[in-house]
Amino acid sequence: MGRWNIYVMAVQNPDQPLWTFRLTSGLTARLVPLTFVLFVASIAVYLLLARQSLAAAPFSVPALVLTIPLVMVVHEALHGLGFLMFGGRPKFGAGIKGAMPYFFATCPGKRFAWGRTLIIGALPLVVIDVVALALAGYRPLAVPAMLAFAVTTRARWGTYGSSPSSSRLPGPRCLRTRTSRR
Repeated sequence: MGRWNIYVMAVQNPDQPLWTFRLTSGLTARLVPLTFVLFVASIAVYLLLARQSLAAAPFSVPALVLTIPLVMVVHEALHGLGFLMFGGRPKFGAGIKGAMPYFFATCPGKRFAWGRTLIIGALPLVVIDVVALALAGYRPLAVPAMLAFAVTTRARWGTYGSSPSSSRLPGPRCLRTRTSRR
């Protein structure tokens, strides 16, 4: 399908999303190694930035166990805040797929311009990473903050990795979120 045909379809059917994302096994096979590398790289960067605090930081297994689900919930809540900022009414959900839990935020029926979509997508990365870096000097929370930093940076590829590039599409770029139940 050519570039012009996609543009015509978008103009003739403005209520139809330009794409629907589905996480396939092939895409997962590509994203898993990339996210692992990003996870390790994030920890390495954080170790360099917070090495003095981490050297004397207490290690708490319960804090580490609680960090990941807390980050997942805060991450989706920040997407929801982004939807609210641009006039949407977010819906939240959770599930288990492939023995792994997931959470999601969506805004059914609402269209967002491409720039707003990028802001909504980047909001959790920016906020959680800024907070984690701010906590890098606070010894009691330095280790959980490092984990939050690494998990959020890795999760970024879940959001942007799932957002097809539309930089080649002419005219205004819009994305409508939609959940599909399969």
